[in-house]
Amino acid sequence: MAEVIFSSSFDDKHTTENILNPDKKLFWTSTGLFPQELFIQLQSEKSLASVTISAYAIKKLSIESCENDSAVNFIKQGETSELPHKEGKLHDFTVNLKGEKPTKILRVIILEGHEEFCSIHHIGFK
Repeated sequence: MAEVIFSSSFDDKHTTENILNPDKKLFWTSTGLFPQELFIQLQSEKSLASVTISAYAIKKLSIESCENDSAVNFIKQGETSELPHKEGKLHDFTVNLKGEKPTKILRVIILEGHEEFCSIHHIGFK
């Protein structure tokens, strides 16, 4: 189990909790400007190999991890190269992680978007 503990954008119709629900009709949306950040706290420390994401209009994304509840001292674990824009369609992709240390909190940083706004429909962990 996981919980979103911080988001740099908030829309009360499309909340952060939606990204952890496998129903891709539910989603979180940014409210403009980049970068955007989400902090996801795992129930317990885990070594993660990858993060799978279903999203719209994300151009570049980075993932960092913290091994405790402090939400400081994040270490970059992986990032995407420039993702193609699939106008009007969701883009499913995987970010492979270094997974060198157990992770307690993930920081997902949306560095660039193809449009002013972007959305994340699901995030999964492996």
